Amino acid sequence: MDKFEKSGIKPAVMDKIKKIAEKYGVKRVILFGSRTRGDYQRASDINEDVWLDMLKSRNDMTHIYDGDAAKRLVNDILYRYIPEFIK
Repeated sequence: MDKFEKSGIKPAVMDKIKKIAEKYGVKRVILFGSRTRGDYQRASDINEDVWLDMLKSRNDMTHIYDGDAAKRLVNDILYRYIPEFIK
């Protein structure tokens, strides 16, 4: 069994994660909770699209010095990313 197979994360999403990690020099991606144990449910731990957007936003903002982009990021943090942590 592939080490990611028990996580239930779609191969296309894993490919996106790997590409983003390679692009930004990320050496390690850590899964946690039910995804790691393999007893996840459909909506367990992760909304893959939101997490990928959050990683991309974080990485983009380290290279963009634009006030409007910063405002969009704050809006995303407040209304998209934080709600994922408090589910």
